[in-house]
Amino acid sequence: MRTTPAKMVLVSLLAACCAAVGPGASEQPSQSTVVHHDLVVTLDPANHRLKVRDRIRIPGALVTAPFTISLNADLNVRWVSGGLTLLPTKLRVQGSDSGMDPDPASHVNIYRIEGAVPGQELSVEVNYEGGINYPIRQSGGEYARAFSQSPGLIESRGVYLAGSTHWVPWVGDALMTYTLAVELPAGWKSVSQGERTSSETSPAGASERWAVATPTEEVHLIAAPFTEYSRDGGAVKAIAFLRKPDQALADRYLDATAQYLDMYHRLLGPYPYSKFALVENFWATGYGMPSFTLLGEQVIRLPFILHSSYPHELLHNWWGNGVFVDFAGGNWCEGLTTYLADHLIAEQRGQGADHRRAILQRVTDYVTPENDFPAARFRNRHNAVTEAIGYGKTAMAWNMLREKIGDAQFIKALQEFYRDNRFRVVSYDDIRKSFEAVSGLDLRPFFDQWIKEVGTPELRLDHATGHGERVDITLSQVQPGRLFTLDVPVIIQTDKGVETRTVSMPSDRARVDVSFDLKARAQRVEIDPQFQVYRRLSPFEMAPSLSKAFGAKKVLIVMSAQSAPVHAGLAKAWSRDGIETVMDSQLDALPADRAVWVLGAGNKFMPVVADALKTYGASLDASGLRTASAMHEGAGRSLVAVARHPHNPESVVTYVSASSETAATALARKLPHYGKYSWLVFAGDEATNEATGEWPIGDTPLARNLTPQGRPIKITPRKALAEVRAAWPSPKE
Repeated sequence: MRTTPAKMVLVSLLAACCAAVGPGASEQPSQSTVVHHDLVVTLDPANHRLKVRDRIRIPGALVTAPFTISLNADLNVRWVSGGLTLLPTKLRVQGSDSGMDPDPASHVNIYRIEGAVPGQELSVEVNYEGGINYPIRQSGGEYARAFSQSPGLIESRGVYLAGSTHWVPWVGDALMTYTLAVELPAGWKSVSQGERTSSETSPAGASERWAVATPTEEVHLIAAPFTEYSRDGGAVKAIAFLRKPDQALADRYLDATAQYLDMYHRLLGPYPYSKFALVENFWATGYGMPSFTLLGEQVIRLPFILHSSYPHELLHNWWGNGVFVDFAGGNWCEGLTTYLADHLIAEQRGQGADHRRAILQRVTDYVTPENDFPAARFRNRHNAVTEAIGYGKTAMAWNMLREKIGDAQFIKALQEFYRDNRFRVVSYDDIRKSFEAVSGLDLRPFFDQWIKEVGTPELRLDHATGHGERVDITLSQVQPGRLFTLDVPVIIQTDKGVETRTVSMPSDRARVDVSFDLKARAQRVEIDPQFQVYRRLSPFEMAPSLSKAFGAKKVLIVMSAQSAPVHAGLAKAWSRDGIETVMDSQLDALPADRAVWVLGAGNKFMPVVADALKTYGASLDASGLRTASAMHEGAGRSLVAVARHPHNPESVVTYVSASSETAATALARKLPHYGKYSWLVFAGDEATNEATGEWPIGDTPLARNLTPQGRPIKITPRKALAEVRAAWPSPKE
């Protein structure tokens, strides 16, 4: 293709982003601990098979007695070079995949290499072949909330091989480099880490070669009949591999790649690889691999993904795939990536406080003293609780650390941590040391409290009064169990403007009395109104939402005889321990000790929900749902509305009326993914989302008017850590 002026702009940008691609020799792990694989692979998708020749070079430092390797148990070893022998010592042992995006791992055989000399470099060639075709299955909890996973598969729609497949011989937990030559069916393309060094096609098939010169944790091989789009930036290439030709979609992703590579280069340092590729998958995934991301075909066409999930996966090339995670001490990178992608983008839009409140709402709705665990024990997400802690709590920890040391030092510490640890396996302790070196502070107590210990603070404003140009405040921690050391922001509206103070709460005092001198008379006090502190929210600090229903330990589903034929499948799909289903005729009133689902327009408890919705200026009747902004008619639509339980503000009642039995089945699958919303409207049997919203939040127990003039305080949002530059124009062919 010719290079158009638009492409020239992108070339300059990407070259600048990656002028320092790859670490210096001093930054890489010692080659004495890095295994090298020289792989030649032939794929046979029609028969779910592959053949592999792997020439392995193992540094002497890793060769011990006895010396073992592991390989997928469904692959048969055909030949081993150099007079060496592979002796199976354990057969069909459950493998592991401790990465950030783990799949259920395949079974492995463990082999002892006879003839290996301890301490002496070992070069061995292993030839093996076999079938790989593990089913795609759903996992997860919170009713129908689930993730699609497979340890690996080879089939006519495509190929997915990863660390979970154990398709490459493993030498303990050693990092590796590799070359990969792959033989493909005609019309197919492959994707792996690193750089594609050659690509040849013929009517009989295709041959491609990949080279990975920097240490990596596993070998990925993705293949399918892709259409490829790219923009060459010299040191780095932006690529899109799509399963169906779509120039417009590819251009949107290539533009976004340029934007976010530029932003993260300026914020953190040079991008560590020579490409970044969007790869379309044929099943639902959201994976970030070194130098590419594997996203499901439906996901990549959602308009919001470009500026949510996509930059998150791209950023993983700095955190997780550029600096590796020592999982023994906890997965630090998901929370940091969430903070510097999802949260950063929200903050760029002036919605940082809303994003942090949403994090705290998930913590409040899903995390209990019984299921809480330290962030240091988080490995990967598999349900709403692990997500709330591993992504949410740790994101809030980074936010509190930023508040503690300031933006300039926070950014500098991130840059130095990245510069010093590229392609190394590091822990929370390594991060702490980087931040201590920059800030000059002893941060061990901070990391111990938020990373190694459990618990969630809960604040109560006991007292607030104004005395001229002074305000007196009493603030308490009221959670059961241990107390926390907290720095709690206080925003004060005075006659002359807004003033900000901090209440320091030590871990040995549940109650703190403070006084602040002001520049003018105080009108109103608000405690942590921007949600800067990790804490459990009051029910009145958040709108009632689906997450409160899905997070409830005890649940009651109430159906009516009229609506049961439509909703019975939904109730069955959600059945689990702690969920009871009854007919409305069996109840005189809704119980207050559990979350309640009221199903169907003919349900006798529909008026209870409708009455509770009046608090939010909404109405619900047989004709449909009216919110403050629009009327959503019920004909042909499925309606969902959540209200605070009239007899228990800690719980909710949720109304669901599906337009058909087919729509109800779709809602059973979809609703767990809409946890943040208070109301939703879906169209047709496919339950296509038409509208969503959150009810307005009134005054909270952590705010107090001190004079008749007191009003909710308008707070200027904090400046984001980095900004995205304007979108680059798409090339014109």
